[in-house]
Amino acid sequence: MPPVIWKFQNDCRVIYEKKTCADKSTILICCNVGSIHEIKDSAGFCHLLEHLLLVSGTESHTYLNIFKTFDLTGSDFNAFTTKTQTFFSVTCLTEYIKDFIVIFGYIMFTSNVGTRLIEKEQRVIKQENLSDANQSNLAIFEIFEAHMYNNTPYQNPIDGQKGDKSKQLNLKHLLSFYKKYYVPGNITVSIVSSVTTDKLLDFLKQSHFFTMKKIHVDAEIKKRAEAIVNPGYYIVSKNMDTSTVMIGFFIPVYKEDEIGFYFEVLKYYLNRMDGLLFNYFRTNQGSAYRFNADIEHEEIGGYFSINVETTPNHVMDTLGFCIATFRTLINHGISEKDLYDVKKFMKESMKMKYDNIEELAEYNSKQVNSFKQEPMVPFTHIYKKYYKPIQTVQIHEIIKKHFISSQLVVSIVGKNTPAHSEVEKLCASLA
Repeated sequence: MPPVIWKFQNDCRVIYEKKTCADKSTILICCNVGSIHEIKDSAGFCHLLEHLLLVSGTESHTYLNIFKTFDLTGSDFNAFTTKTQTFFSVTCLTEYIKDFIVIFGYIMFTSNVGTRLIEKEQRVIKQENLSDANQSNLAIFEIFEAHMYNNTPYQNPIDGQKGDKSKQLNLKHLLSFYKKYYVPGNITVSIVSSVTTDKLLDFLKQSHFFTMKKIHVDAEIKKRAEAIVNPGYYIVSKNMDTSTVMIGFFIPVYKEDEIGFYFEVLKYYLNRMDGLLFNYFRTNQGSAYRFNADIEHEEIGGYFSINVETTPNHVMDTLGFCIATFRTLINHGISEKDLYDVKKFMKESMKMKYDNIEELAEYNSKQVNSFKQEPMVPFTHIYKKYYKPIQTVQIHEIIKKHFISSQLVVSIVGKNTPAHSEVEKLCASLA
């Protein structure tokens, strides 16, 4: 049965997929606010609220009672912030699904955000940021995206307050931000469970997701300016144990939905166990550091990249291999045999992903909140609709179209970094 979508009178949206999943249920709440919606005075508010909403208590539940509910029910909680959205999720035994729907309804709309916990959570976030800043494979993303998403709100880091030690948080502004964005019309609830549709709807009607009054959602939440990629080489010297190389190409807004799936095939082609990256870095070089190809895409565009963590004395060799890999893709694409193997892998892995209710809830949430207007494609139809028809010639065409020097960004972070001229000379072969 395909997912059911409800839109309540207060504009809160719920997408529900009924699925028998070992008596477990997942609730994923998405608030459509992220760092792109922040201005100078509200920088860092989204990430801070992600932390505060769980620990502030609500009009009906103390935060200790909320924590106790998680503990006594054996449930898994997660929360994270992106540049466009903030997510809260719980996976619990199905018998507790009503309790968590009600609790999260209170958390989203009636949290008692106050000064008492703000300083503590700011310290937690500061520690998170310090940990990330001291890891080259994490620090490099901010450097890379600052130039890949040049001249747009996407160029800013998710936590815009980092490094600004003199800034004092204005509680009035924080509360105003919370009340502006955490409103029913800006919330999507994605649920995967085995409960009947009627019973779930009854649970929802007993929560604030249904009973909160409708509040106007500011139009500024919706559309953003087109990115102006800032191609070039961005090298940052930092005293770290490892260095990371990130090289990629800006991909403009997709004109056709299928283009993104071509890049996904290319990503899996590079990342598979018998792929180029694993054979070179793990099998031949014996590296235990991170290496992978990835694709990111927002409503203003995105990028396809390879990023590799390595030792400082192997940076140029690593960059050379990444360039050689892109050059081979530009000149030859991928073979029929490789495409067959990748599609076989994707077909089987998607069968397994469908049994992961957390991934399914996230997929459904993204479909409801996506930039396109067409009806959503159920998870079980993705392979047949998008991946199966893909041909090698189509992949080669998008590679040649988008992997061009005017859209190239290279970032390197670590100690003993190479000179700009060395990097530029090595990358010239891609022109």
